[in-house]
Amino acid sequence: MAFIQDEVAYNNAVNRNIWQNANKTFHRTFERSHEVEGWLINIEYDKFWSNNEFALSLYRAWDMYGKLTEGQYNAVCKIIDKQKARQAEWDAKREADKNAKNATLEHVGVVGERMQFELKVVAVIEFDRPKFHYYDSGVGYITIMEDDAGNKVVYMNHLSEKTQDEHGYDDWVTAEKGDTVLFMAKVKEHGVRDGAKQTIVQRPTKIVVIKGEE
Repeated sequence: MAFIQDEVAYNNAVNRNIWQNANKTFHRTFERSHEVEGWLINIEYDKFWSNNEFALSLYRAWDMYGKLTEGQYNAVCKIIDKQKARQAEWDAKREADKNAKNATLEHVGVVGERMQFELKVVAVIEFDRPKFHYYDSGVGYITIMEDDAGNKVVYMNHLSEKTQDEHGYDDWVTAEKGDTVLFMAKVKEHGVRDGAKQTIVQRPTKIVVIKGEE
């Protein structure tokens, strides 16, 4: 009879081998086994299923035995399919709502003319761009704004108000999502992006940034 130096380690290795063999059989037996296994592994991040005892019992069964029974497997597939159907409905409604809103949007101002804007910043997007000199960060910005009617206005950079700090030195307040901005700018272009009309502006001046509520 062989002497087992570390019985705990030996038993763990045996149990691990049993689990792995069962798991291989599970994947050979059920077509959607990887999808089911992925759902089980990720339920802890789901607000609903992470507190659902039935779902947790399925996870514990898989975690202990490396597999599910056919009934358990079918139950998870049914849950996954319902979630997919619900998500498809939500996506379709979201797309319909977006299209309906886009249909109401209009261009702002007259191309080539300067005008006064008062807008709310809805997004500031960062993107990589070529560097123009050694100290250039290589990061570009797009500021996306909306007026009270939801019409989109885009500036291809940051919008920043020039101020002074407590010592009298020049300082800058940069507009972020949620801020209100007032400025003069030239209407450069009227275009359409993702089905929505948008107005692109350039050379903003007299910029005032009103910080939104944090």
